[in-house]
Amino acid sequence: MISGPSGSGKSTLAMNMGLSLALQGGQGSKGGGLKVLLVSAEEGAGPSTVRRLKQCLGYLDNPTLSVGNPLVSDKRALRDVHDEVAAFEREGGDLVVVDSYTVLGCSSEWCASIATTMGIILVVHQNGRGGPMGGERIAYDCDTHVQVKEFQAELIKTRWSVAGAPAVWRVDDVAKITPPKVGAVVPFPRRKEGVS
Repeated sequence: MISGPSGSGKSTLAMNMGLSLALQGGQGSKGGGLKVLLVSAEEGAGPSTVRRLKQCLGYLDNPTLSVGNPLVSDKRALRDVHDEVAAFEREGGDLVVVDSYTVLGCSSEWCASIATTMGIILVVHQNGRGGPMGGERIAYDCDTHVQVKEFQAELIKTRWSVAGAPAVWRVDDVAKITPPKVGAVVPFPRRKEGVS
């Protein structure tokens, strides 16, 4: 889960993470990068999403993406997103980026129901008290919580141990695909089936 106030860099971080994982070799279901679906409930697949994708690809030194990876959803209603995510999972999808949980009006139960065999990155707006909008349940249920403020990301919670992963980093640094070392952002591993 990625949370933070409006304009803090949540969507940029989520898209950078999705693109970075789509580009990494050898980890996906077909031997390439992870198969990723980007759902932008706020913007759809319109010009703002395309602009943000181009910006994120610039952070990655403009690599060539595989055709159809990542897929960008044009769905903006919860029922439509649910159907599209279910189809993506049946087709062997690895990761869904949902921007945003708050705009879709979904629940932590809905998220658990769609993330049965694949990873999910949720963008969640921040409430007036600085917590995730929609209740603390989503923060409790998530495996990892990153809070973003002024394009600085901070790891608040993780159920994973990731050697060398920093506690704080710039939002645009997540896209660096380099061997893990101190100061490099290391993507969090996916939970293995049957492990809680």
